[in-house]
Amino acid sequence: MTTRKQRTWVKMFQMGFVPKVRSGAKPTTIRPRPTRPQDWPKPGDLIDARHWFGKPYRSSQVKIITARITKVQWIKITADKLMLGESQDCLEVAWDGSHRTGHEMLEAIAKRDGFGSWAAMVYWFKTTHGLPFGGILIEWDPATISPGPACADRLGASPSSDVSTGAGGATMPDGEYLAGVMNEGGHAVSTNVRITGGRIFDASGTRVRQSEIAWFNPDLKDLEIAKLRSEIVRLRAELAENSSELVQISRNPPEVRCQELAEMVFQGQQRNQRLFDRIAELKTAGAALDFSLIALGSRRSRSQLIWRRALRKKPSAYQPTTYKPTSH
Repeated sequence: MTTRKQRTWVKMFQMGFVPKVRSGAKPTTIRPRPTRPQDWPKPGDLIDARHWFGKPYRSSQVKIITARITKVQWIKITADKLMLGESQDCLEVAWDGSHRTGHEMLEAIAKRDGFGSWAAMVYWFKTTHGLPFGGILIEWDPATISPGPACADRLGASPSSDVSTGAGGATMPDGEYLAGVMNEGGHAVSTNVRITGGRIFDASGTRVRQSEIAWFNPDLKDLEIAKLRSEIVRLRAELAENSSELVQISRNPPEVRCQELAEMVFQGQQRNQRLFDRIAELKTAGAALDFSLIALGSRRSRSQLIWRRALRKKPSAYQPTTYKPTSH
C-alpha cells in the first residue's frame, strides 16, 4: 500500500486577515470550488499562507505561516444560510440566520474565519464573489503553525541593520517615530512606526524593512503636526465663512426671498419667450424658402418642356417671317 505524498498548498490572504492568520485567530479559509479533482486539498497536507508585499501579482510574496490541514469540506453560502457537507451533492449541515435557527453557530463560523460578524461575512462574499457562493472550507490546526519571515521576531532571527537617520549614521533609539513607508504604488506615505531593538514595525505590527522607507526623521513629526494644524485653521475659517453666508441669507424676510425668486422666474419666462419667438421666425423663413424652391422648380420644368418641344419640330415646320411695314 502506497502512502500519499504530503502536498503544500499556497493560499494568498488580504492584508486585513494577516494578523489573525499569524496569531491563529483565523484557522480557516473559504475558497472557490476547485475545477479539477487533483486541486482538492487533503487532511495532512500543509497550507502555506502568504500575502503580497505590494500590488497583487506585481510584487513579491511574503510567507505568513505554514500549518497542517485537518479538514476540508464543501460549503455553500447564501444571503441567510450556510451549508456544509463532505460531498457537494449532500450538504447536510445547515444553519439559517433568517429564522434564528443556529444563528450563534453562524456568528461563530464567521468569527473563526476572520470576520467580525455573520453579516460582515455575507457582505464580503456578496461583493467579492457574489451569492450564492459555492466552494470549500479548509481548516488547519493552530498548534502546528510555523511562522514565516513576516514573524521573524518569533523565530529569533537576527535583526536587520540598525535604523539610522542617514545623517552621520546615528542610531535611532527605541520609540515611536514618523516615517515615509512605500505603498503599493511606490509612493512614500506618512506612517507612524515603532522601533524595537533596531527593528521597525508599522501600526499593525508588521515588520518593515529599511529599504521600504523613503525618509525617516523624527523632526518631521512636528512638521506634520504643524501642517495638520494649519489645515484645521483653514477649514475652520472656511466653515465660518459659509456659516456667515447662510446666516445672512436666513436673515432676509420671507417676502424678500419670495420677491427674488419671483424675479428669477420672470426673467426665465422672458428668456423662454424670446426663444419661442425666434423659433417661430425661423419656421416662417423656412416655409417661405421651401415655397420659393418649389416655384423655381416648376418654372424650370416649364422652360425645359418648351425647349424640348421646339427641338422636336422639323425645319419645314418653321415658316419664314417677312417684315411688312405698317401703312400710315
